[in-house]
Amino acid sequence: MLVYHGTIKQSADNIVKNGILLSKSKEKLDFGKGFYTTPDVNFAISTAFGKNIKAKEQRYEERFKGAILEFEFDENLGSDDLKKLLFKSTDIEWAQFIINNRNGHPYIDIIRDSFHNINATYDIIVGSIADGVIVSLTEQLNILGDKITEDELKDIIYNYNTLQVSFHTQKSLDCIRFIRCGIINSKKGVDWYE
Repeated sequence: MLVYHGTIKQSADNIVKNGILLSKSKEKLDFGKGFYTTPDVNFAISTAFGKNIKAKEQRYEERFKGAILEFEFDENLGSDDLKKLLFKSTDIEWAQFIINNRNGHPYIDIIRDSFHNINATYDIIVGSIADGVIVSLTEQLNILGDKITEDELKDIIYNYNTLQVSFHTQKSLDCIRFIRCGIINSKKGVDWYE
């Protein structure tokens, strides 16, 4: 399966040169700290374009152009040794898992929930990407110290069909192989190079 990572040129160049460094990953993401990809090239382009806009707000430089990396993900590679988690739907389990990862230890200690990936329990996770509505709810539940309810979930779930594939351990990164990199052009297309 082909998967894509949207970023800025500086980060893409660094990944091509040095490989994926999980230590550079952000904390408190949907499925925990890790390297995030998607099989949806258009979503990756949109992500890269968004990061480009944020970087341009700081200063305009070539290194802040939007970029996209393409990888081949071999789902069968290392399958005996890797702990994988697949969310087949956007149900309450999916939502609470994201809320737990995004809020971190103080929150999961209060609600007493051990279903998270803060310590990279899972090597690879596949599931729908959460949007700003889930992120806002995450912040509210953190303040309240409460879990999501079925009613809250029904109010926010509409159409989460963009998948993300996240890699959380060094051994999980062995399942992906870099293919090529591209720069996002002004028409939100990609100018690919190897």
